[in-house]
Amino acid sequence: MRDKVENIILFAFSPILSLMLSVRNVYYNKYCVYLIGAFFSIFGAFLPPISDAYRYRYTYYHSCDYSISLQSLWTTERDFLYPLLSRMFCTAGIPFEYFRFLLLLGCYSLYCWMFLDIVKVNPAIKDNKKVFLLAVLALFISIRFFTLTTGIRFGVASTIVVVAVYMVYKRKFISACVLYMISMAMHFSMLVFAPFTIIAIMLSRVSIPSGVKYIIILVVLMTSQTAIGGIITALFPDNELVITKVAAYVEGNWGTASLLNHASVGGLAFTLVRILPVIPLTIIIYKRQQVDNFLANICFLLLLLLCVSFSSFSILLRYSNVTIAVLFVALLLTTTDSKRSLMDLKIALLSFIVMFASYAYSQRETLSRFEMHYRVILSPISLVGDYTYTDKWIQDNIDRDGEYRK
Repeated sequence: MRDKVENIILFAFSPILSLMLSVRNVYYNKYCVYLIGAFFSIFGAFLPPISDAYRYRYTYYHSCDYSISLQSLWTTERDFLYPLLSRMFCTAGIPFEYFRFLLLLGCYSLYCWMFLDIVKVNPAIKDNKKVFLLAVLALFISIRFFTLTTGIRFGVASTIVVVAVYMVYKRKFISACVLYMISMAMHFSMLVFAPFTIIAIMLSRVSIPSGVKYIIILVVLMTSQTAIGGIITALFPDNELVITKVAAYVEGNWGTASLLNHASVGGLAFTLVRILPVIPLTIIIYKRQQVDNFLANICFLLLLLLCVSFSSFSILLRYSNVTIAVLFVALLLTTTDSKRSLMDLKIALLSFIVMFASYAYSQRETLSRFEMHYRVILSPISLVGDYTYTDKWIQDNIDRDGEYRK
């Protein structure tokens, strides 16, 4: 207990020193996994608010007049949780960066809890230092850090829905339902995962041969076209705002056709690399006979969801976030002490590294241009008197589209 308190105090004074100590001791003191997650959380919280984070910051500081109408929850305010939390914290006088830190800390804590819960029941990871350290590294590299820090609402919601799927696997259905509801209140698109989970539960006694799955995936991939738009609008038939957004994602500026017309070859390559882990993880999971039927079926259904999402790279990237995480959960649960299993973990880790590097490269301007996020991991004390991005800083450095001013 004393070590925990000392490490937490050290984190408060210098997160980077706490990270070094946590990495060194993480195998012997499993709680250090949480401190590593806290490091990512505080670093991400103080990144400049660009892209979607720019709009969420605006929502945060203009949320005092927000009110919920029960009659309009489904039609216009289906994902009301973010503005509601914004109002609560902003009214309390908490800066946006601190609010973002709490959201990120909650997400990383959920991932860390799920990871340690898996480790607890899998001696192949728990009792082997090398495998455990590789698994810890794979965990944090696999998390889409920049989706969480920039996308915020979707990043938070997708984290919660992954843990909800894990709770279904553990047969803790009440907890899973609560988490599903929270995730949908944070971002309406999480509703898509509910029917897939229900179908996977219904098929939990059925084991579909891997060869049949590959054939189905190939057929769906070749014939689906714009199916994702139909799926989402079918879930929200009376919601005009959702229908408009779906059209924009599938047929408009964020659709695949638009991206192919305007993106560079390098841009397309980086887009595809971001979903790279799906391929090795799928092959690994389908080779393993010990995968629980529910997990095998939910992974298969999520892969089908990706197949019907190719008409919108934007939607594909988002849903691949959940798919990769669930596949990784299945990999951890079926890891054994064999050399083959260790090699599988290394292959998964390599794919995660490539994906993370791709995201980091796309955010190179953010990582190199400003210094507040580096100051806070060296010592939060250094931010006394300069602990937030002011309105003037935003106006001088970021335009209304959330892009950096040239």
